[in-house]
Amino acid sequence: MDDSTLQKPNVYNRYLPFYDSIQRQAYAEFDEIRMHLSRIIQLREIRPGFSVWSSKLQQFISLYGYHFTKSDHLKLIDFYLSILSADNLSLIDVRICFNLLEVLLNGIEQSFFNCIRCCRFYFSATATQEILDEFRPWLCPFDSAFGDAMYFFDWFLPVNLPPNLHNQGFKESKADRIWQFKPLQSYRLTEQDITDFVNCAEEYVFISIFNKTYQEDAAKAFRHLAMLRPELVVPAIVEQLFSSVNSINEPHRFTSSLSCLTGITRQIVQQTLNFPQGQTYVLPLLISVLSGIDSNDFDKTSKTFQFLKAILMLITCVDCSSAINIPNDLTEVEKEVCLLTAQFEDFIIEFLNRTFQMVDSLSTEVFDGWVATTANDVNTEIELTPVIPGIIEQCSSKIFQVVQEKIINFLAASSFTPRVSKLLTDLVQPILEANPIETLKYIMPQTCERIEKIMHDSEATILTDHKGDMELTWCLILFSKLLQARGDTLLVYKSMISSVFHRCIHIIHKKSYEAIANAAKNLLKSFSYVYPIDYRLTVENIDGPFSDFLPIRVSLFCFQKEKVTISSGMGSTCGI
Repeated sequence: MDDSTLQKPNVYNRYLPFYDSIQRQAYAEFDEIRMHLSRIIQLREIRPGFSVWSSKLQQFISLYGYHFTKSDHLKLIDFYLSILSADNLSLIDVRICFNLLEVLLNGIEQSFFNCIRCCRFYFSATATQEILDEFRPWLCPFDSAFGDAMYFFDWFLPVNLPPNLHNQGFKESKADRIWQFKPLQSYRLTEQDITDFVNCAEEYVFISIFNKTYQEDAAKAFRHLAMLRPELVVPAIVEQLFSSVNSINEPHRFTSSLSCLTGITRQIVQQTLNFPQGQTYVLPLLISVLSGIDSNDFDKTSKTFQFLKAILMLITCVDCSSAINIPNDLTEVEKEVCLLTAQFEDFIIEFLNRTFQMVDSLSTEVFDGWVATTANDVNTEIELTPVIPGIIEQCSSKIFQVVQEKIINFLAASSFTPRVSKLLTDLVQPILEANPIETLKYIMPQTCERIEKIMHDSEATILTDHKGDMELTWCLILFSKLLQARGDTLLVYKSMISSVFHRCIHIIHKKSYEAIANAAKNLLKSFSYVYPIDYRLTVENIDGPFSDFLPIRVSLFCFQKEKVTISSGMGSTCGI
């Protein structure tokens, strides 16, 4: 064959020292491919012959280029077009087998795992030792089989042992004595060494806080320094925050300082011998950071909510100012803290007012309506949601009444768009858990009446309206959230709940129907689930006389094993 008739062979092959042999090999390979492609069509061998020799042709073109004539090229094109357009291939049997395999093998691995998990109850008493012995040869950290052994351990272990055999699978909580290096006393760090280190590093870490590139690393370093010497670190960053609250020219200093304070909230609220005055900063800090709740600056708002969440989970919101009149062993710092707690109610009212202003701003923006929730809205919900429970779960009855009244009055004032509905229902959840009877008493009848009124006024059109009614959708979303209350408290409103379901079950608007579906789900959960009814983080009576218990001395962050008790009468402490 003349090389001049070839289509477009690989031009780089001619520079190889064995070009002549490459030429002969190319001709021979193409003739072989052409012959086998012709044979598989005559024998109707679509699989695997067609796939194999088509792959050979692809490799040939990759190595030798288009090392064939124009007529051969056209024949290959016609050949593949005829294969692609063939409609008389009998694949019925293959399709039946494929469908069977698809059904049988779908989720087979998960099925095996579920089977093993259910069979653990029937393993022998020595199954654990047998499993360990079986896979012991695989436990070489330098062998790839080590990972497979861990995978199988995750499947088969631990086995379910009956109580009388627990001694085979459990050990005492006391750790065994270990051999470790104990340096000589003269080589150990002294308290002065730690103080000198903190003084040396504090200035550099403090400057790095305002470096946007290393802000997170600086905050971590600041937290570690505060754990070592809070009396040297905390006052400086607190004063920095106070000075940056009203800063117009450098607003980033506020968020940077707030990020650092979020990591050292434990050192602020904890009373220690070297730093007993940390609690005196709590109320001034809480009131100062409220200016960070700004619907126009989501980063500042997010950082503010993070700080409030971190610190409110560690303190009790109780007005202890009257405790200074009781003869006891209060120190001067504790007396100052007790006087400051009188500002708790003012702080909570201001916090709720600013939160409500933000919600109103988000709900009344020009582009709102049925607009999808933005990423900023989602972040705001995530950060705000734990703040209210942090207040509710450890506040006095008086402050709870203030919070409950503020939230109920705000919800009753107007309707809200779906964009902020999740945010508002998250505000309802804590008061619903803390006192469902009073919360439902004020919200449930009002919500059901609004739904009934809307349905009565426009029932003829609202059931078939795909656009829906914004006020009705909001009321249904709130209604579904209220059905997350304890089951026994919902029985009082049985007729109201049934009426709403009967009137709204035929709505075709998507968001409204989703709200009804969620309401049904929440109602079934409330009546069938077992759950705690007391969500407080302290077992002490914070409404009792301060002579018996002083809330400012409680350490909510400190786990005390000896005070943990489990009640045998779960029915008395759980709602069903």
